[in-house]
Amino acid sequence: MHPSRASAVLCLLALAAGWPARATAEDRQPVRATAKARMDSGLRLYEAHQFAAAAAEFEATYALDPHRDVLYVWAQALRLGGQCAKALPLYQQFLDAAPPRAEAERARANLTRCRAELAAAPAPPPAASTVTVPAANAADHPPDPSQAPTPPAGSLVAVPAAPPPDTGLTTTPSPSRPPRPLDTVDRLLLGGGALALAASGGFYLSARAERDDAQRATTYTQVEQHADAARSRDRLAWGALAVGVGVIAAAVIRLVWK
Repeated sequence: MHPSRASAVLCLLALAAGWPARATAEDRQPVRATAKARMDSGLRLYEAHQFAAAAAEFEATYALDPHRDVLYVWAQALRLGGQCAKALPLYQQFLDAAPPRAEAERARANLTRCRAELAAAPAPPPAASTVTVPAANAADHPPDPSQAPTPPAGSLVAVPAAPPPDTGLTTTPSPSRPPRPLDTVDRLLLGGGALALAASGGFYLSARAERDDAQRATTYTQVEQHADAARSRDRLAWGALAVGVGVIAAAVIRLVWK
């Protein structure tokens, strides 16, 4: 059995057995005999997990004998039956009656649990109110054009927008400008740039060949000659590369902006 249910059942058993309440500023006698039948019925329903019916019996018990401990089991039955909103004031009323410390701690724990359940529950959607207006019989009341309804002062009336004036001009999307064909200057620039890049590659390969010859040379003079030739062709390769890149860039800029 759940601890909170067990504590409620023990509390009811104490009342049914005739145990007096613990000594407090307001000592109470056990539940009166006139209310004991309703209390026993509520206890049986509570143990059978019929919490709504048990809560009704505990409410009747409290009406016959407003015993402090009945408040706690009444609130327990309401909470376990899904009626935390009704259980909250009963827990608080039980705490206001200054119960013993252990019982007060259990009541506070269940009070906190109830508040958390209520806070986590989704808010119900607002009910939509509909008004049904009976339709008038057209045969009995023919429409009168002279008595058209007048909108109240200050209300906004939707007016259909007027069509745009016909100017006689047909708007067509402007065609995209076709790409400009290459002229003589463009061809010269692109061709010259390509030739310069090709020359750069040739000079680079020639410089590598001179370095290879320098490594195979057998005299110092031959090594120096091949090394000088390799450095010279390296400079020519880099110069041709710069010229080729510059000429091709100029051709591209001319094609884009002209």
